[in-house]
Amino acid sequence: MSLSVGVVCERGIGPERGGRLTNEDNFLVATDGRLRMRHHMQHEPTNMGLLAAVADGMGGVRGGELASRSAVEWLTALARPGQGSMTARSLLQHVREGHRELHGRLRDSPQPGTTLTLFRAMGDRASWVSVGDSRIYRLRAGELEQLSRDHTRNEFHQRDGTPLMAAGDGLCQGFILGSRGLGFDNMIRLEPALDADTVLLRSGDTFALTSDGVHDALSPETLTRLLGLETPQASAQALHDAAIAAGSTDNLTALVVRVDGMLPIVDVPPEDESIDTINF
Repeated sequence: MSLSVGVVCERGIGPERGGRLTNEDNFLVATDGRLRMRHHMQHEPTNMGLLAAVADGMGGVRGGELASRSAVEWLTALARPGQGSMTARSLLQHVREGHRELHGRLRDSPQPGTTLTLFRAMGDRASWVSVGDSRIYRLRAGELEQLSRDHTRNEFHQRDGTPLMAAGDGLCQGFILGSRGLGFDNMIRLEPALDADTVLLRSGDTFALTSDGVHDALSPETLTRLLGLETPQASAQALHDAAIAAGSTDNLTALVVRVDGMLPIVDVPPEDESIDTINF
């Protein structure tokens, strides 16, 4: 198994140039006995494979930064040996349970909320889950595909076959924060194949987990070009730099994973098609 990872997680241009006062983003990379987050790194046994996540906090330093840090710290349990399956179904259920737990724990904090995009690779496949509007992309043979969907009101109206709203393209659901009118805030709406899935890996695949400060500023053509650079770290840094050059005033996180070699096949049970298609 051969995976390489690059990550940049920065405040951005800062308030003196119209940017953010603090960095409310966070990330997790867990592999080879290391758990790395924005605020620290620790060494402990981890599952084989890779666990990666990006969390874009909402609500300022007292809410968003707390929420994104709490989210990635909570995810470290998945990296410990013997903890949890890697299927999309199990990850989706884990995210639902984590939302309920952390929402209850942090609901008295000032507007706590974060996006959460989770990627777990093991053997010849990877599973992912996404809540909010951070994204996961796959670059394969020069073709870029956005795997996740932004959680806007119009996204859910489209799923339900109901009329779109004139101002329905803003974020309406976040991890810990809840669904902002889509349902009870201690629940979030996640659907298999739309918000969680499993994909087979191929040598040369490149995956990117990005906060909206990065992808909102860049065209698909620019993303494609920069994800094709020599190393994942070079791609992550280039995405950060290009977003600033394009005028982004947000926090910036780019986490890039590349499949460098053929991976051994791992026997993973098929997904259970009976899983609830809507939970909110």
